[in-house]
Amino acid sequence: MANIKNLEMAAAVFNHSSVTTVKTLFGLCQKTVYTPTQSAVKAFRLDYDAEAAAQLERVLKASPEELDGVVPDLGVKPTDMGNVRLEGCKSADRQFAALQLLRFSDFEYRPVTDVRFYEGRAAEIVCAMLS
Repeated sequence: MANIKNLEMAAAVFNHSSVTTVKTLFGLCQKTVYTPTQSAVKAFRLDYDAEAAAQLERVLKASPEELDGVVPDLGVKPTDMGNVRLEGCKSADRQFAALQLLRFSDFEYRPVTDVRFYEGRAAEIVCAMLS
């Protein structure tokens, strides 16, 4: 599990109107939550090979209405080490997700897509893809 602060898209996630940071344990720790449902938001990083990158990019460029048609037949699986990384955050109740695709180039990961935010049914579809 990655730390949200270490993601390329950290600023975008923390600035999203539906995400808040709550201090816990006498202010020593912070917890990020999806405000409408008060569900904890956790970060992740998954690596993929170049073949999967095109399919993931298609998902991230799809509109929320197109996700039902794009995601079910996707069938991509993470690899131990790949040149494409999917960084993201998802709420425990699967009602919120944020994703960004990055490609390794010149010794660093560079964004391929903008950060995409999903809420409600769209977030459920995207989170199911990641399971």
